[in-house]
Amino acid sequence: MAQKPKVDRSEPGIPGQGGKNMVVRRAPAVVAAIVVLYFVVAALFGSASSISISGPTTINLTSSITFFSVGETQYAAFFVSSPQNATYARIEVSRMPIFLGKTMYVDLYLANATSINTAGPYADVQMTLLHRTTSSATVVIVPVPIAYQQKPSSGRITLVATTLSQPGSSQSGSGAQTTTVTTTTTQTSASTTTGTSASTTIQNGGGTNLAKAQTLLAQDLYYPIMINYTNLYANETGCTSALYNSTYATKYGHTPKYYTYTNVSTLVPYQMISTIKNTSDSVYIASYSTVSHTGSPWAGTAPALTITMNVSSDIITGTVVSGSGIFSGLNYSQIVGGYSAAKNIGNACGIYVAACGVQC
Repeated sequence: MAQKPKVDRSEPGIPGQGGKNMVVRRAPAVVAAIVVLYFVVAALFGSASSISISGPTTINLTSSITFFSVGETQYAAFFVSSPQNATYARIEVSRMPIFLGKTMYVDLYLANATSINTAGPYADVQMTLLHRTTSSATVVIVPVPIAYQQKPSSGRITLVATTLSQPGSSQSGSGAQTTTVTTTTTQTSASTTTGTSASTTIQNGGGTNLAKAQTLLAQDLYYPIMINYTNLYANETGCTSALYNSTYATKYGHTPKYYTYTNVSTLVPYQMISTIKNTSDSVYIASYSTVSHTGSPWAGTAPALTITMNVSSDIITGTVVSGSGIFSGLNYSQIVGGYSAAKNIGNACGIYVAACGVQC
């Protein structure tokens, strides 16, 4: 068993990837669609290798994707650049499937260990650069148990935001955030349920203040995209293994190599639910949560986003992305980009294919 790596305490964690919730500033009405749920890899990168790692392992990274795994967790990495006579090399790395972690650039320095957190606030792998050229990097990779709670070398890590594009077309995310939502309301003795495009359970209270809260909620920037995700997850019920394979092949030109329909459907949430409850006479909170199978990083019901409204002041006081949910670390445009990717692929398997990316 590998020795416990030294903890690098000189650098703070990456903003937005810690366990604390991230407050989202209200964005402009029109935002370009950016997606970081997967990184786009050109066909010229060639075929990928796969390496199992249980202790310090030396790997040569080139522009071709290299897959390596620690236990049942798989990662993808490739060489990006290294200037002539430089003492560092830049690589791109992500935990697989892409929707489980962050896609990131990592700058590795010669004979210097870099701690990387591919998913969550703590490092799960450590890399040391042994040798570099202008076209490759030789690195030593060491698994880091999450239980060590080792801080990442955040100053050397940059999250990757890639512009979403479809062959022969151009687009932006504005279509997703201008969705018109039609709802109907039915009253029961225990709660109010708003349905048709989405189902929202209203807990505690009602009447005029509830109506004000619903009006404020509909004005929030994130409300339409949450409705869209609700419908997107609900449509997954029509996805089958055969449809997943054919959709994936149409999108990427080949059938999935590593992640089957069974793998992906177990990991991706299959439902989004929303509730509105009042914490006082004037304050209402709308909560959006995903529901996932056992084995998913978000198993069971996991919070994704909350919107807080003050009906007395007639304002939305805050929109918060959960630091432990499906949108952790993503801003508005990135959340829209994820939806746009799945929507553009189309059919009930769109979200699986978009979330998995070309490496699957």
